[in-house]
Amino acid sequence: MYQKCFDIKSPDDESIKVWRFMDFAQFMSMLKERALFFARSDKMTDTCEGLLPDGCLERLRIASLVIADELGNGTLADKAMFNMFDSFKKDKEKFFINCWYANEFETFAIWDMHLKGERGVCIRSTFKKLTECFSNVEYDVHIGKVKYVDFRHFDHILRPNNALVRHFYKRQGYNYEYEIRAVIECTNISSSGFNVGISLENLIEDILVYPNASDWFVNLVQSASDEYGLCVKVKPSELSDNLVSTSNNPLGLWAHKGFGLQFNISKQDKP
Repeated sequence: MYQKCFDIKSPDDESIKVWRFMDFAQFMSMLKERALFFARSDKMTDTCEGLLPDGCLERLRIASLVIADELGNGTLADKAMFNMFDSFKKDKEKFFINCWYANEFETFAIWDMHLKGERGVCIRSTFKKLTECFSNVEYDVHIGKVKYVDFRHFDHILRPNNALVRHFYKRQGYNYEYEIRAVIECTNISSSGFNVGISLENLIEDILVYPNASDWFVNLVQSASDEYGLCVKVKPSELSDNLVSTSNNPLGLWAHKGFGLQFNISKQDKP
């Protein structure tokens, strides 16, 4: 179940929207398994997942040199750092991650970042519902905001043996992701990831499809949802061209409906 951790930060507003983007095959797998997929840390595209920032490592290296000097053992520091890097690599093999985008609005960039084609699907929920959906899960699930830092200079004290917390730090260059993630530590799974069964009905508020997706694809996603008993209305992305609201712009409304615009200027209105 969901476990809070002092070192892992939650959003200030638990009702903030969270979004998970996937292709249609991944969507079908989620429906069939009634589960969320957690990918192993060392299989993520960011090779720095789960590592200590360079600034923290430098502090540890200096501390190791001081201790080695006091003990009169010049090779002790090098051995300590080597062992630490080796432990980081092994740690990544036992942590599994499920990623979400946290924002009130979707963007074209975030769709394109997660999907290579136009047959994409997004499930939308809230942070609170995400934490609640793991209530019957056997694993401890830690959920929180990713903190983006300059790895070169970030030297705040992060306990090197706390691999869990390290997985909530990423390089500054990823700050466009606005990521909230769920992380599970599991030592008896050797695969590249695994499914965690949840109640999709309690988690999912909306299902959206890629901006400007064809009607047939919207209908396909809806049919799949209905077939697996997920009573959620499938909607076009709110970025779709035909959903652009003109209600607050009378001129835009007329133009949208194909009306020509004519202005009658009376004599007294002329300059």
